[in-house]
Amino acid sequence: MILDELAREIFGFLCHQDPARTWEPGGAVLVMCARCVGVYAGFALAVPMLAVGSRLGGKAMLWAHGASVVQVAVFGFHLLPAGATLRTLSGQVFAVGVMYFLFQAVRRAESSPPETRGWRLIGYLSGTAAAVIGLQWLVRLDQPWAATVVDVLALVGLGVFGGLAAVLLVEVVGYRRGPGRLVVADGAGGS
Repeated sequence: MILDELAREIFGFLCHQDPARTWEPGGAVLVMCARCVGVYAGFALAVPMLAVGSRLGGKAMLWAHGASVVQVAVFGFHLLPAGATLRTLSGQVFAVGVMYFLFQAVRRAESSPPETRGWRLIGYLSGTAAAVIGLQWLVRLDQPWAATVVDVLALVGLGVFGGLAAVLLVEVVGYRRGPGRLVVADGAGGS
């Protein structure tokens, strides 16, 4: 109950929480709409895939993930009719694209060249398919505990997204903590 209330409060700021567009696994109404389930649980489910696949590079990967981010506009602005399944899938595909770009930005500091094929690509694609199928299965499961699992995934996903965004913000701002003062990344000091 406490977890459900926490998730309801947090996602109340991020989701319209329309009951008509909400999954009900096992009769337990989720605290967010179908698309937000895909987005926030998708952030969490993308982490293991991107631990393997974030080193994948090349134009095809950039275009594919760019398309996965842009596609949410088609469904988010209701340019095409979409049921709950497609809304969740659209949100999850969006989440994978966003997380890919966040991981790429965080890993930019690595000097090793990106890979474009091999076991990483196979693992990444297999993980993506398993995550999509797994989330679709979970929201349809006729068990009330499935709602708690989705809530936890969404909260973890929001935390991971926020953490990666914070890391990038620190890098973009260009400050790092020195002994007793802030030091600009290029070496100039400030307090």
